Amino acid sequence: HRHGADNITSGERINLIVWARNSAYRGAAAFGNVKIKQVEKELGVPDKLCLSKSNDRDYEEKMKLFVPGTRKRKTPKLIF
Repeated sequence: HRHGADNITSGERINLIVWARNSAYRGAAAFGNVKIKQVEKELGVPDKLCLSKSNDRDYEEKMKLFVPGTRKRKTPKLIF
């Protein structure tokens, strides 16, 4: 999942972290009885609003897919 957050230029950001509780699952995973789901490869291009320079390792790569200064995606070049 991608979760966007704009850079702040003044003031402060307060984050709220919510933890789900499922002791049966966590207990099983801790002992290797349940395989932890691997992160699935992303299909398609993410929305530019959800890209975060601070949190996405592929930020620079994904930003190349957009027209600079806009939220529009670049048109892919077709090779014949």
